[in-house]
Amino acid sequence: MSVMLTTVEMKSDILEHTRQNESVKKAIIVADSVRLTESLKAVLRSIEDITVIDTASDSALGIMMVRENHPDLVFLNFTHSIESSTDFIRLIKQDTSGSKCIALVEDINQIRKARKAGADGILLRGFSLAELHEQIRNI
Repeated sequence: MSVMLTTVEMKSDILEHTRQNESVKKAIIVADSVRLTESLKAVLRSIEDITVIDTASDSALGIMMVRENHPDLVFLNFTHSIESSTDFIRLIKQDTSGSKCIALVEDINQIRKARKAGADGILLRGFSLAELHEQIRNI
């Protein structure tokens, strides 16, 4: 039995790979924490049909990436700035990209605000892989 491994180095290669395999969902991570971004990327790599195509360290850059790349999923660290996070979600929902937004939150107050802003999914910090799969499956 032979295993074929493909190394994808360039963002353009990732986008081309997802175009060739329409069942693969494109994802963007918007988080001000490098540690959170890298952890989430590692977890998402374990899900076959999701490819992280880009990351952004703030909401303004995240909006530009969503408008340019039209990802299926956007993971947003809701904790870095609640006001900019709610504005971000509202802009995603108004945009015609069709992207679904999953907010990563720390407490009940952030859950309420993320829901009110229109988040498609919400994950409480410390979520399990099963919870991540469930959120993705439900949206």
